[in-house]
Amino acid sequence: MRLAPALRGAFAALLISTVPTFAGEAVLFSGASGNAKGKEDRGTVTWSTTDDSQGVAFSAVVMIGDQTKAAVVIHKNTDTGLSATHLFDIALSKELGVIAIPGILARQQLDGTGVPLIGAAVSLGDGQRFLYALSDRPSDASRNTVQLETARYLDIPLVLADGRSAQLSLEISADDRVTLDGALTVWGMSP
Repeated sequence: MRLAPALRGAFAALLISTVPTFAGEAVLFSGASGNAKGKEDRGTVTWSTTDDSQGVAFSAVVMIGDQTKAAVVIHKNTDTGLSATHLFDIALSKELGVIAIPGILARQQLDGTGVPLIGAAVSLGDGQRFLYALSDRPSDASRNTVQLETARYLDIPLVLADGRSAQLSLEISADDRVTLDGALTVWGMSP
């Protein structure tokens, strides 16, 4: 469903005021190193729709154990100097020791393989905040939209300071799907 620009603001206000938040599963997969076996730390991801300085945002807070390990905010790009349709603003716990995020993958099945969202990542310099900008090239934007419309999981690969790799996998439950579809509609994308 595509909304006329004049209706998007009203829809956004309704979406933000009426959609509850739900907790899905989050898994931090720590990669193997040498003979050491990798491990899985399970937790929750709570998605919600918020209104920030750049408009409607689809946001997640990731808890592993009793600690917040990450926050992810997805919003439409409003910076005309940046060639991107949308931005993922990712804040990570310093204790994770992340030095890079090589990409973001959308996955449809629990045991499936993720499909990369086409874009570019940049570190904001402190090892805790990263931006991932989705490409605004029309064919890339169309492909990214399809992936976001159908994703049940978002996977964020992590490069750690000690040379190991890790991955943060975030579930998008059926209830979260309704919230994300609402944000996609407000952003002018068609769920």
